[in-house]
Amino acid sequence: MLRARWRQENETVQELHCDISRLVQLAFPGQPASCLALVARQAFLNALDNGALEYEVLKLQPKTLSDATDYAIHLESLAESVRSKPRGAMDRVAGRMPCQQNIWP
Repeated sequence: MLRARWRQENETVQELHCDISRLVQLAFPGQPASCLALVARQAFLNALDNGALEYEVLKLQPKTLSDATDYAIHLESLAESVRSKPRGAMDRVAGRMPCQQNIWP
């Protein structure tokens, strides 16, 4: 079940974190916490089902499931704020008045 677990369409990162943590505990009862931390972190990253987000989280070198979750939440919120940001005045001007000549060699 752990390997087959993928993030659902409207599932939050926090919900995914909780379920991965639960599945790891069920899959490896009695194992040392250090071992579970590595398995849980990797299972979480795989379950994100978003290669770009996984890559960006990995660049931040999370050591635990909690670190990976915090980074994923932060990166998703940054991406959402950029997507929802209104276009700047220069973008509107450039859209109405396109450059008539190519200034690049």
